Amino acid sequence: MMKLSMTRLQFASHPETRYRYKNGSMVQGILAGVEPSRQRNMRFALDFALEDCYSALENEQMASEPPIGTIIYVFTDGMSLCNPRQFRAVKDTIKAAVEKLERSGSLKYVGIQFIQFGGSEEASIVLKELNDWLYQNEDILNTEQFSANVFKMHSGRTTNEHTAKTSSKSTVSDQTPNLNTIGHLGKTYNDGKEKDQKSVQNDAPEIIKDDLEYRDVFGSGPVWTCTPSQDIQMEDIPLTISGHPVVVPVEYHYPASAFTVPPPDPHPHFIDSSSEVDEDTMNDIFRTFEGVLGFYLLINGMLQLIVPDDFDFEYGLSHQPNEFGGLRVSYIFQAIEPTAERQQGLSSTSLEQHSITEQSNVRQRVTESSSPKQIQSQLQSTPTSSPSASINRTPGQANLMDLKIGSMVQARVKRSKVTERFQGKIGVMTEAEGQYYLVVPSHILTKALTAAKSDRFPGENWKDHVMVTGCNGGREVGQIAETFDPYARIFPHGFQCDVSLVDVTPTAMSLVPSMRSPIPADWLSQAGWSSIKYNSQNLFLLDKPDLQAKSIGILVSQCQMVGQAILKLSEKSGKKTRFRFPFQQKKSDTVTDVETWTGAVSRSVLYRVDSTSLAPGALSGVAVCVRESSDDDTSCAKIAGFSSWAQPVSDYTRFDMEGPKFYNRLQEGRVAFYGAFQAPPQLRDGHRIV
Repeated sequence: MMKLSMTRLQFASHPETRYRYKNGSMVQGILAGVEPSRQRNMRFALDFALEDCYSALENEQMASEPPIGTIIYVFTDGMSLCNPRQFRAVKDTIKAAVEKLERSGSLKYVGIQFIQFGGSEEASIVLKELNDWLYQNEDILNTEQFSANVFKMHSGRTTNEHTAKTSSKSTVSDQTPNLNTIGHLGKTYNDGKEKDQKSVQNDAPEIIKDDLEYRDVFGSGPVWTCTPSQDIQMEDIPLTISGHPVVVPVEYHYPASAFTVPPPDPHPHFIDSSSEVDEDTMNDIFRTFEGVLGFYLLINGMLQLIVPDDFDFEYGLSHQPNEFGGLRVSYIFQAIEPTAERQQGLSSTSLEQHSITEQSNVRQRVTESSSPKQIQSQLQSTPTSSPSASINRTPGQANLMDLKIGSMVQARVKRSKVTERFQGKIGVMTEAEGQYYLVVPSHILTKALTAAKSDRFPGENWKDHVMVTGCNGGREVGQIAETFDPYARIFPHGFQCDVSLVDVTPTAMSLVPSMRSPIPADWLSQAGWSSIKYNSQNLFLLDKPDLQAKSIGILVSQCQMVGQAILKLSEKSGKKTRFRFPFQQKKSDTVTDVETWTGAVSRSVLYRVDSTSLAPGALSGVAVCVRESSDDDTSCAKIAGFSSWAQPVSDYTRFDMEGPKFYNRLQEGRVAFYGAFQAPPQLRDGHRIV
C-alpha cells in the first residue's frame, strides 16, 4: 500500500496556495477560513502541484530512498471543464505529466484523483470523459462523485497493482439485442465490465483494422470511426463492433500546409453529438462558418460542414476554428444523392389517355354511390385478410390491388413523350377528414418534370402536371393532392421533408386491405424527435408488408443511427435578390441572381443500413421508424420521416453528372450513410396512419 506523507492543500480560486495538516480538525479550520477571491485556470493549479511532485520525487531518488509517492486530489464542481479550451488544457497538462514521469520511471508513484461535488449533469459527463480518456498500463487518473467510492478517494491508485477503471459506460448494447450478425461484429458487454482500448481494438475485423479509430466521445460514448480506402467494400464495414457504433464520415479535403494557426474553439460548452442540436447552437455554427450550406453532426464528434464548389479550403482551415464545442471540424462538398431510381420505358402517349379515362370512370362510380363518410365506414369494416370482400373492381382497378407498403411507383409528366421514369416507394397510407392518401417522395415528381423540361415547373401548380402510376402497368394511382415542399426544385436545398400526397379516395376501399400498416404505427411527435438518441440502433425501415410487431427487434439490428443533418433551404428566383437568411451577419448581405435563402432549415436523421437487409429497388419514400415498446411488450412504429437521400463516402463521382451513372452510382455501394427528412407537422397533426 502506498504510504502518504503530510498533505498540502492548494486552492485554484484563492491566493494562498500551501497549507500543511496532520489531522482532520486542521483541514476543517483551513476550509472554514478560505473564501474564493478570483478565478484561476485549473491547468495552472495542476501545473503548480505537479512541479512540486516532480521536485519531491527527484529529491527522494537522489537520497536513494524508496519513493513515498504523491496523490493529487482535485475537489471541483467540474463546471470550468465544461469549457472546451479549459478541458483540452487540463488534458494537455496531464498528458505532459505522464510523458515526463514515464521518462523518469516514476509514473507509478503519482496519482491524480478528481472528486466532483455539486449536481451538474454536464460536468459529470465531462469528468467521465476525462476519466475514460487516458488508456495505458499505468493510469494515474481517476474521477469520482463525492462519496461515490470512499476507498478510491482515500487510496487513489496503488503502487504495484493497476486496477481497471470502474466508471460505467452507457453503450448501445445496453439497449439492443446481443447479436452477432453480418452487421454487428464482436461481443457486446452487458455485465458492467470494461475493456481497455487495446482489447476492444482486437475485436475489429482484420481487413479494416488499419482504417479504424476508437475514441470516447462526449455524450455518445465509445464510437468507432472508419475511413475506408478505395479497396475496402462497404459491406465489409459492420454497423457496430463490440456493441459500439461504427461511423463512416464523408471524405474531406485539406491543403498540404497552412500559413496561420486557426482561432481557438469559440463555443463555450461541449456539444452532445448524440442529441438534437438546438436552435441557438445551430445559429452559432452558421454565424461562425459563413457561407456553409449545411452540416452533418456525427456521433463520432465530427462536425462536417457542407460548402459550395468555390470554397477556399486553405483559408477556411487557417482562419476558421478547427474545433467547435469540442467537435472536430472538417469541410466537404455538396454531394447528396436522392435515392430514387430512373428507368427508361416506352412512350407514354398511347397509355396516358386510357389511364386518365379509366381513373375518371372509377372516381365517378365510387363518388356517385358513396359519400366520404360512407367510404370511411365501409373501409373500417373491410377485413384485412379478405381483399375480395371489397367492391367490384374493373381490370384497371385490379392492378391497384397489387400496391402495398413499400411498393414501387413512378412519376411521369402528362402529355409528355419523355420515356424516363423516376421511381420511389409508397411510404404509408393516411386518412384525413374522410379522404385517403398515399405518401410518396416529392423528388420523383420534380425530377420527372425537370426531365420533361416542363414549362409548368417551377410554378405554383406544378403538381397538377405530373402523375403517379404503378410500375405494374402504367395506370394512374391518383391525383397529386398536396406537396409539403413548396420550394422544391434543386435537391436537397429546395426540400424540407420530401413528402407529397396522392389522393386515392375513389379507390380506397380496394387499397386499404393491402395498404394497412402491418404493425401498429403512429407519427413521432416533435418532442419525440427532439429526444432521439442518435447513437442508438432503435431505428428500422417499414418497407415490408409482412412485418410483424415481434420481429421489430430483428429489424432494429439492421440500422444504426450515426448523426443528424441540418441543411439550409432556398428557393429559386428569376431576379436578383438579397440573402435574407437570419444566420448571416450583415457583412454577408451579398447579392445573388440565382437563389434566395428562405431562413428555414431542414432536419434529417442519418443512419447506416446493413446492405444485406435492404429491399430491392429505390429506397426513396420508405418510412423510417423509431421503435417504442408498450406495456404489453409489443412494439409500435413511430414514423420519424421517409428515406430520401444518400451521402457517398467520396465525391469523386460528382463531376460525372450526366447519363445513367448519375442515378446508378449508389448501386456501387459506397454510401457513408442515408438521410431521412423529418415528417411535416401537417402529417403528424392532421393525418391518421391507416
